[in-house]
Order: sequence, then structure tokens, then C-alpha cells
Amino acid sequence: MNFYLFFRKLHLYSTLVAIIPLAIISVTGLLLSFEAEITQWQAEERHENDAQFILAPEALDALHLHTEQILEENPQCKLTYIRHDIEAESLPWIYLSCPEERKKFVVNLNTNQHYPLEKEGFQLILDLHRTLLLGNVGRNLVGIATLIIIFNIISGLALWFIRGKKIKLDKDKFKITTRSGLSLRHLHSVVALYLTPILLIISLTGVSWTWRSEIYQGLAYLQNKEQAMPAMLTQAHSNPYDQSMNLHAHMASTKSVYKKIAQDYPQYKILGISIAKTPTALMTVRLKEKTNLAFTPHLYLSLDAYTLEELYKTDGWQADVEDSIYSYRIMQYGLHTGFLFGTAGKILWAICDLLFIACILALGIYLWLKRRSVDTKSKLKSTR
Repeated sequence: MNFYLFFRKLHLYSTLVAIIPLAIISVTGLLLSFEAEITQWQAEERHENDAQFILAPEALDALHLHTEQILEENPQCKLTYIRHDIEAESLPWIYLSCPEERKKFVVNLNTNQHYPLEKEGFQLILDLHRTLLLGNVGRNLVGIATLIIIFNIISGLALWFIRGKKIKLDKDKFKITTRSGLSLRHLHSVVALYLTPILLIISLTGVSWTWRSEIYQGLAYLQNKEQAMPAMLTQAHSNPYDQSMNLHAHMASTKSVYKKIAQDYPQYKILGISIAKTPTALMTVRLKEKTNLAFTPHLYLSLDAYTLEELYKTDGWQADVEDSIYSYRIMQYGLHTGFLFGTAGKILWAICDLLFIACILALGIYLWLKRRSVDTKSKLKSTR
């Protein structure tokens, strides 16, 4: 067996082994790209949002009131995150950490209502995308399937340029159609070739998300850091209040966080606030410039949860070498989803995902089944 035939079989069978998780990851990833739009589309008429609504002081007061109401309705839960939907700012999402599960609520500031996001909605899709609903085992399966995609991209490039023992390049190889017309096998190959850059970005950032803790710690070790946290935060941030007291009772209010950002960073908008839930009492605020087209943050602030003193600031675009880990963590989600490039990136990544499902996975399996059918018929004829 020559080099070409060996890698063709390896390329084929490795895909077949991972075909089910790859299909699930791709379809759920496509749905998650349009989470905001689908959530809005599925909402009841009384929950529909006015996308033109802009956060104003009275809206922040309403958000604070809703947050208090949600916590009163869920007394065993703690507020952990406030997310401002990047394309519809008047629909903040409230994340709660409860003894047995996590809960999400949508706050509609236009209608003065809030309602839960059920497990059967996008949370189920997200769990399928990240773990296949199999917990840590599924998380590892997703990572392995993504590694197979990376391998197949590399082996596919080798198969594209090499035939037998020769490297052949001509302009016809880069066209969608061949001289004899449309060839499904050629279509499968040329679409995969053009999708290679984006597929590599999605796959590499996906793998590093699956095993992010291990990768961050490995990068920190290479940079001679004890852990993947800013140096000034590696020391336990002392809690000015007795640990036996309620951690949240003395924290600065979320309203004061918004006021601080409006005063100190008027050119930025808040995309999310992580609420302190450990004795280190740190808040993390995710920001992006108002004029930036990206849907992802590029500036992170670590604040003292009691005094709102800035303990650390990371700019994803202008990070120092020492902060490269944190810069990558900022960019990772945006690169994985295409959100880093705004609406254009989101649509381009979604098209890439759709073509991957249709022209690479589905068409590839169809060609394999067709070849098997032809080989079976040939064998039957030869035995007669």
C-alpha cells in the first residue's frame, strides 16, 4: 500500500469512528451560534424584546430589582453571573448557582418581566455540544473527536496535494467543478480545502476549551508561573469580613459596578459580570469598546468585591508576553465562534459549519457507502 492509499484509509476510518460525536458537535454548534436569535424567536409574545432599547439608569434600577426578586424566589441560590446579550442589550441573563443545579433567568426590561430558561432549551444544546450529556467521559470524547478533525484536516491536505508518489498542482484542482462537470468526490475535497483555515481555528480553540484547565496550567508552567492567574492574585486575597458571616452580605452591589464602569470606562460597555462566590472575593467584569464590532470582550477587570478596587486588568489586544495566557483566554471564545469579527464572522463561521455538515460529513459518508455498494456488486459479479 502506498502513502496515498494508506492515508486515505486512515482519513476515512478515523472519521467513521468519530462520526456521531462530530455530527452532534457540529449541529449543536450551529444552533448555539444563533442562540440569541432563536431564543427571541421562541419567546412568547409577552416576552418579546425591543432590540433598540438602550440601557439607561432607570433600566439598571429595574435590573437590580429583578435580580433581588429572582434571589428571593430562589433562596438557596447565589448570584454568579450577569450576562448582557451582545445583540439585544435589554435582555440580560441572570445565572444562579444552586445546591443541586445551575439556573438561568432572562430579564426583559421592556416588559418588566423575568422568566427562567428551561433545561430543555439551549442549556440542553450546550450540554450536548460540550459533553454529549455524558459528563467528564463525554467531555473527553468531544476532545478526542475534535483532535480527529485536526488530524483529518492535515491528512486531507496531504491527500489533496499528493497522488501516489507525486505532488500535482494545477488550477483545475482548486475549482468547484472538474473538466467533465460536477464531481461529488471533487466537491467534497475542494470544499474541505477552502474551509481548512476556519476549521483549524474552530478545532484548535475547541480542543483547548475542552481541556482548558490542563492547557492553562501547562502554559503557566512554561511561563514559570505557579498557576494560571495573574501574579498579584496568586496570593489569597484577604477577606476583610469574618468568614463565618455571609460572603454576599457586605459585597458591593452590582449597581455600583455599573456606575464604576460608566464613570471610569465611558468608552466601554459591559458584556458580563462574574459575581464573587469564594472567600477570595473577586469580581470579574468583561468589557468591550462601544465602537468595536466584535461580540466578545477584549478587556477584563478583576475587582475587589467589597471596595471595587482594581486588582488586575488584562487587554486582549495589547497584552504583554507575561499575560499571553489571559489574552488567549479572552480571544478563545471569540475565535471559536467567529464572534470576534462581529456579524460577518458569525455568519461566515455558521456557513463553514453548515458546509462541514453537508459537504464533508454527509457527502463523505455518502461517497463511502456508494463505493462500498459498487465494490460489493463487483465482488458478486466476479464470483459468478
